[in-house]
Amino acid sequence: YDALEEEGLIFIKDAEFLPRPLRLSRNEGIALTIGLRTLRETADAAEHAVIDSALAKLEDAVGDASRAPVDIHVEKIDPAIMSTVRQALADAQRLDIDYTTQSRDERAHRLVDPLRLFTSEGRHYLEAWCLREQDVRIFRLDRILGASLTGEPAEIREAEPRDLAAD
Repeated sequence: YDALEEEGLIFIKDAEFLPRPLRLSRNEGIALTIGLRTLRETADAAEHAVIDSALAKLEDAVGDASRAPVDIHVEKIDPAIMSTVRQALADAQRLDIDYTTQSRDERAHRLVDPLRLFTSEGRHYLEAWCLREQDVRIFRLDRILGASLTGEPAEIREAEPRDLAAD
């Protein structure tokens, strides 16, 4: 696995020593199918072909039970904001956001260093280091009114992912 860190590749030698291929139970296959459908709802359009291919293979392996309709609701986000946030994460760049807080009916300007993008209970969130608060904050993407890259590198900080259930 040293080559993974150095070259970004994994070389497998003596493959006969690897365990046999993974066998999924029907319930595990259905759970993965639902997970892939959810991932598709949150992915960029450019990623849909890869997800659709994996989904088709999984559905063929699991059978008719995996094709049952499942309602997946993931809040739609302004594509420009989503693209900017993803770009900031990919390039480790600082973000300049205009954010609205509905509970206090206020609008705030924030500079943040993005840490991760995630979805919970049908909503998209950005976990980021907020320079104003000097702490990790979670921002709902549907409340970001505008986002732009500053061109400055984001500072890499060690931060434990926050548990939303504890908030």
